[in-house]
Amino acid sequence: MGADLGDQVVEQVGVDISDRRSARHGERLQGGAERSDLVWSAMVGVPHRLVAALTLAPALSDELARKPELLDTLIDRDALDLPGDVPQIMARMRGAAIRADYEALLDAIRIITGEIRFALGIQLIE
Repeated sequence: MGADLGDQVVEQVGVDISDRRSARHGERLQGGAERSDLVWSAMVGVPHRLVAALTLAPALSDELARKPELLDTLIDRDALDLPGDVPQIMARMRGAAIRADYEALLDAIRIITGEIRFALGIQLIE
């Protein structure tokens, strides 16, 4: 009788523990889903732009595959604006250089030029 009672207690405790774990896991998933919905609702149009870039423009799709940081360009609300005049673009390039040497400036120019080209490509397919 004692062994049966012990088995029953272990079995009951095991069920309770697993139920509690699954309930907590469900709460976490629900909280994560709510945060995800909030993030996506804040980025109106981003999923549409992403799908358009991946399906309508192979060059943009390839660029996005090589440089996933270009997703930031899709999220940026200013990405659909024109890039600005030459002095603004040059200032942006100088500001993006991590050092003051020639190589760092060239790297910044490549990065900013790629971002501008990608943003203009997104504007074209919009």
